[in-house]
Amino acid sequence: MSMSDGMMVWRSAFRLGGSRSRRWGSVSTATGLLAFVFDFCFALTLQRFFVSIGLVSGSADMPLLGAPGSPASEAMLFVAAGLLKSLTVWANSVSTGATQVAFEARVRSLIAQWSLADGKVASGRVATLFGDITLCSAAAVSTSYYFVGRLLMLGATLVTLLVYSLETTAAVLLLLIFLTPAHRLLDGVITRASADIQQSLASVNDRLMRGVKNAIFLHIHGRLGREVEDQHALISRFENSSLRYYSFASARGVIPQVVGICAVVLIALQGSQVFADNSATLIAYLYMVMRFFQTLAEVARVTANIRGNWPRLQVLSDWCRMDLAPVDEAIRSELHHSRQAVSGFDRVGLTLKEVDYAWPGACRGLEKIDLEFGPGSATVIVGPSGVGKTTLLLLISSLIRPDQGSITVSTREGAFEAFDVKHRLLATAAYVGPDPFVIDGTVREFLAFGQSESKTDEQMWQALAKAHCGFISQSGAGLEHRLSEQGGGLSAGQKQRLSIARALLRSPHLLILDEATSNLDADSELAIIDTVRQLKGEVTIIAVTHRDAVQAIADSIVQFDSEGRVTQVAGEALVERGEPVKEWHE
Repeated sequence: MSMSDGMMVWRSAFRLGGSRSRRWGSVSTATGLLAFVFDFCFALTLQRFFVSIGLVSGSADMPLLGAPGSPASEAMLFVAAGLLKSLTVWANSVSTGATQVAFEARVRSLIAQWSLADGKVASGRVATLFGDITLCSAAAVSTSYYFVGRLLMLGATLVTLLVYSLETTAAVLLLLIFLTPAHRLLDGVITRASADIQQSLASVNDRLMRGVKNAIFLHIHGRLGREVEDQHALISRFENSSLRYYSFASARGVIPQVVGICAVVLIALQGSQVFADNSATLIAYLYMVMRFFQTLAEVARVTANIRGNWPRLQVLSDWCRMDLAPVDEAIRSELHHSRQAVSGFDRVGLTLKEVDYAWPGACRGLEKIDLEFGPGSATVIVGPSGVGKTTLLLLISSLIRPDQGSITVSTREGAFEAFDVKHRLLATAAYVGPDPFVIDGTVREFLAFGQSESKTDEQMWQALAKAHCGFISQSGAGLEHRLSEQGGGLSAGQKQRLSIARALLRSPHLLILDEATSNLDADSELAIIDTVRQLKGEVTIIAVTHRDAVQAIADSIVQFDSEGRVTQVAGEALVERGEPVKEWHE
């Protein structure tokens, strides 16, 4: 990776972390430099204390304090310097941790917004980004602030040592030559292990999410044992790579400490000659040498940490640039509008003229679509899987914008371009999909979820009755009956009927049913269809279905063929009423 690419990754990371993370990071850097000040004070007070008790001879004068006083006063001064040093270390540790937490909170909030607003993201990818990628990226960013603080501390310590003794410090620096080849060797291993950790963990997440969703298939088709073995192999790969990383990253921090011990021994052996004029100075100098190599070891350790987390930071930067940035403004707009009270329309119809839409990278899309959904009419959309029925629903709902053509909303207030009145259109609509959205809570909370205004118990019971949810009244707890997140204790059909009740409770003027009766038995389906039939005239109904029974209420049928061509024909209901059959678009 080039330096410009690396700088782009860092800029992206610091921007993603937000102002709170940057403020805490600045405190972390500042307290790192402040730690040097108290380290130096600690060294000087240690020297004064040793002189005061006669352990060493020489001068230990300090500005403002003068010559050493009694052992008791010097001991108190030494303890005070130690406490200030410890307090600074504590503040540095807290601010570094706060930097990481602020980064995690900010990035996870952005990931949550993006994944919910986009709606097309693989759950395995969201889990990886939300967990490992964010956690390790936060560690890299917080460590980078800590690293800068330690570099400043290292530089200040080196200057202090040079002031004490230029020749001795120069000899100490020569020992650092031995660190370079060893660190380069270790860095190569750490980089390879870090990349393997990230790749293996991402694979584990993706495969696990896929396996959880398809657990029944794995059991029935005899793939459970093989899937577990494959998962175990990926986890073992992650474990081995992690052990390799921690082994070599720890060695990177140990090597400077070993060199430092050797330096202290050599200085101590020659100290009587170098510091002959004031042997007490040797105490402070040796302490600062030890702190120099300890800080160097910390720098080596944190650079290994940054290198270890670098692959995750790159993934996060790529996500920000390729996925978040293009939709960031749209997400903020959606969040703003979703919090506002928006009035819907009393009556809506929709007209699509010459509409084209293709997903990025798709082989084909919808082309030259001309459709009409009259106010209060019922339209059924049919066709094989994968030809664009869901895409058509997204276009009708203005959740995506056509590449070409126009979609017009007809209301009592006039006609509007659909995307211009998107939020009013959505406030008018209700949706029931094939996989009901169930929340962990009571039936009352389930029904109230997504309502624009509060509903009375009477209204809830009326909606439940229209959706033929008699099983709720039979449960004993009624509206207080608790549902788990997965709808445990309810059949798929019961969950779907509850979702239909929730949609009816919204009193919509546009009702979108996406395979909403797919899990119902024949009798329940007919009962629900009868309820939907009664809504015609006031509610515009658009239903995607593979079930013949639903087509009985259709005024028109939109047919997709296997090539994606679309035809709109008169439905059974229109023919039965004997109304003139208009010339539908092809």
